[in-house]
Amino acid sequence: MTDQDKKSLTGCLYLGMLLALPLKYLYYGWALSVAWNWFIPQYLGLRNITICEAIGIDLILTFIVTTRIDLDPKSPDRKLEKALMTWMWLAVSPLVMLGVGYIVKSFM
Repeated sequence: MTDQDKKSLTGCLYLGMLLALPLKYLYYGWALSVAWNWFIPQYLGLRNITICEAIGIDLILTFIVTTRIDLDPKSPDRKLEKALMTWMWLAVSPLVMLGVGYIVKSFM
């Protein structure tokens, strides 16, 4: 496989991941709303939630749980690159969460 083929395959994979992102949010939102509606109203007395509300809850929980700073990268020669990517993700991830949340909220 040539370098050009690898770059083309990598680009296709990134495009596929980008196109699959809305399906991921719908799938996770659906699963969370079903599980929530099975257990939470019955045991805690809270109301049932919709898929859009479940997507919002999933966005918030994912943002809280996955936001971290990796200060000890494994490869010393890529330390600067890893640090820059970590700080870039910390700057961009709140905007991604709010952007997806804004789109989902428009359906509520």
